[in-house]
Amino acid sequence: IVVFVFTTGICLPGDCRNIQFEHHTVDKILVNNTIRTVTVSNNDICEIFCYKEPNCVSYNCGPEDSELKQCDLNNRSHRQASNTDFIMKEGYIYRSVLNHCENSSCPINAQCQVGYTMKKYRCVCPSGFEGEQCEIAVREPVALYPLNSAYGTKDMMGNQPDGIPSNVQLADGPDGECEGSHQFLGTQNSFITLPNLGGLDVQYSLTVLMWVYPQGQDGPLFNYRPSGDWEVHLWIVNGKFFSRMAKRGGPLFTYLLSPAPLMIGRWAYVATSYDYNTGITRMWVDGIEVAQLDIGFHSMATNYDVRIGVKSGDGRQFKGRVSRVQVYDVALTLDQVLAVQNRGKGS
Repeated sequence: IVVFVFTTGICLPGDCRNIQFEHHTVDKILVNNTIRTVTVSNNDICEIFCYKEPNCVSYNCGPEDSELKQCDLNNRSHRQASNTDFIMKEGYIYRSVLNHCENSSCPINAQCQVGYTMKKYRCVCPSGFEGEQCEIAVREPVALYPLNSAYGTKDMMGNQPDGIPSNVQLADGPDGECEGSHQFLGTQNSFITLPNLGGLDVQYSLTVLMWVYPQGQDGPLFNYRPSGDWEVHLWIVNGKFFSRMAKRGGPLFTYLLSPAPLMIGRWAYVATSYDYNTGITRMWVDGIEVAQLDIGFHSMATNYDVRIGVKSGDGRQFKGRVSRVQVYDVALTLDQVLAVQNRGKGS
């Protein structure tokens, strides 16, 4: 076995790939399992392409005597595929990785990817499912703003208009993710506006969650209606996580407040929800339900733009970092809140 390790820059824990290639086989190829074909100048380049494709577990490369070679990346090895798919082809080589997915514990509906985590593989759930066994069904969010270098202030789902930044900057995110968040400076002109053309109008059931890194200054984390009357809003107040529902065209309801302040200089995973079917609003901090209240059955005031960092006319401006803001048009359960906490990570 030849060990092949290839890294580009710094990767997050669980996202680094470390694979081992077995000895190559001459004059054979694997067919009917190719996921991508590229043209390369030599076998080493083909190996690199296989490394960089998370689902690649083997490759074919040839003809050997040609200046340019065909490199087929396969999502199965010859041990996983049908015997009739492993055929003779003169001038080509076939090479597979040491495939830990052959004996993985991934659930049947998950995609196993070789070379990740301490287990030497990882299980990737299909869209709409989360959890260790891909058993937790969670619909896609109506918006997901990773607020990282890859997406800036864009909605990763592609549903909503781009956020409009003002005097904010990239900073490290949860888990040490380089440029994985946006830094808010705690000034009147440091904020992000999220335009709401109807896509963020989750007026019946809703869940809003995010990662927040407080730096000792209260202010809005997710505030519908940047100026004027109060509508649905999530804040930090007296250092504590605060959320308050507001009836559409009507009054504010009693707020929810975390029992303890969020720790300054430490990431916290916060969420709030409202369930139109039960009338209950809930609050979570780091996966623990810390408050709930029955406010009855109402349509919520979510039909305005959203602003993070500042509310016009209010002297409190949030100082800290925010990452992975998600908005759902359903009230998630605790299991679902926990399952989606890494959506947008490293994207």
